[in-house]
Amino acid sequence: MTIHNLTPKQEQFCQKYIESGNVSEAYRQAYAGNMKSETIHRNACALLENSKVATRIADLQAGHRQHHDVTIDLITAELDEARQLALRLENPAAAVSAIIGKAKLHGLISNKIEVKAERMPKEEITLHEVARRIISKLMEVQMEAKEHSNNGSNFSASMMN
Repeated sequence: MTIHNLTPKQEQFCQKYIESGNVSEAYRQAYAGNMKSETIHRNACALLENSKVATRIADLQAGHRQHHDVTIDLITAELDEARQLALRLENPAAAVSAIIGKAKLHGLISNKIEVKAERMPKEEITLHEVARRIISKLMEVQMEAKEHSNNGSNFSASMMN
C-alpha cells in the first residue's frame, strides 16, 4: 500500500490518468493485460468510483492546478474568448467545441450521457457523438437560413410559423 492507502497499481492508474486524461488508457498502462476495450473501459470507470482513487486523483489535479496557476475562472474566460472568435470567423464547429468544453468544465456534461425513455433501450452517447449531432443540427439550420435568404424570403419569419 502507498501513503494514500492505494495499491501500487491504483497509484499508477491515478498518475497515468492525470498524465493522459484518458481513463481507459490509464487503466491499460497500469493494469497491462489482454482485455477487450469494453472490459478495460468498464474496469477503469469502476476504479474511478473507488473513493480512495477518486480522492487521490482530486489531490493530484489540485496540485497540478496550483502548480500551473490554472483556475476554472481562467479556463472559462479562455473558452468564452475562443467561442467569440469562432462566431466572428463564422466557424460553428469551433464555437460548439468551446461551448461543450465550458459545459464539461463546469460539470454539466460528462464523457457519456445516459438517455432514458419509456420502452426504449438505454443508449450511451459519447461526447464526440453529442458534438457531432449539435454541429449537424447547426449546419442544417445554417443551410435552411441560406436557402431562405437565397429565395428572398424572411428566414426569421418562417421560423416563427
